Amino acid sequence: MGHAKCLEVERARLEKTYFTRFWGAKRLVRPKFVEQALGNGKKLIYLCPANTRPHYYYIRVDSRWQISNWITKGDNIANHLDEILDAIEEEYGPWYEDEREKGMPWPALSADSGCCWGAVDPITLNGIKEKGDA
Repeated sequence: MGHAKCLEVERARLEKTYFTRFWGAKRLVRPKFVEQALGNGKKLIYLCPANTRPHYYYIRVDSRWQISNWITKGDNIANHLDEILDAIEEEYGPWYEDEREKGMPWPALSADSGCCWGAVDPITLNGIKEKGDA
């Protein structure tokens, strides 16, 4: 299966909507997959901006980037947060609001109130390979 077809299959699988309970209310969750891979792209994480909870993004990042901010050896996700947010905004657009216009709806990026992230089980990658991988 070619790279583009793998991404299409993975996007369809990861972007399935589902219901959850969020702060006591039943909410529809619509995760979004970011096509751009950062670094070697071999680690799948979720990133959830506080403003758009419970919605979140899936993005492939470098497998050497540690999830925890408390690990001082090596690189971690927090060191690359601007790069990750830029990739999301490039694909889904910015959320904004001013006196004249209302903000764009999800999946536009709204991360000015912070975000959380975590690892996704590696099996979820389901064979996505970078261009040129055998």
